[in-house]
Amino acid sequence: MSKYGSEMSIADFEKGECSTQRWSTINDSVMGGVSTCALRFSSSQKAAQFHGQVSTANNGGFASVRSEARSWIPVVGAQGIRLVCKGDGRVYKFTVKMDDAYDSVTYQHDFQSPGEWCQVDLPFRSFQASWRARIVPNAPPVVGEKIRQLGIMVSKFTPSGGVVPGFKPGEFNLLIKSVNAIA
Repeated sequence: MSKYGSEMSIADFEKGECSTQRWSTINDSVMGGVSTCALRFSSSQKAAQFHGQVSTANNGGFASVRSEARSWIPVVGAQGIRLVCKGDGRVYKFTVKMDDAYDSVTYQHDFQSPGEWCQVDLPFRSFQASWRARIVPNAPPVVGEKIRQLGIMVSKFTPSGGVVPGFKPGEFNLLIKSVNAIA
């Protein structure tokens, strides 16, 4: 039983390809790396498929997708994000931004991808503010109704710039059916 009383759909990827078209890639190529990724609709899984190759070549080590900037959670009192997902066992990051900027503070929450379909709850109080793999001290907390951008990332980097325990370069694959706000 969930400790959250309600949820509201933010992104329902089961509805088809149009739900994945407003996301763009941001990979380690911005700093010389060679990782690649894409977000596409998997008709066989009826889900968004975040997949690609993460590489540590040229000091890289991350691949990500980010949504267009818009109001995502128009409900006061949201306490977190609920994903319905299935993955390859890797650690992924769900990210949010409370502004429209390309290069600004990002709040991130790591989660272990399950091997079968399940719900993963990510409370806002557990998101860490970072900028370019550095923790941002004294950043304001995540406020659901202020979220402007959503993202999914696979990365060797922790928010403080260290290496994620057990990180291995190579192929990755995460399926997401839905992203919901939970209150």
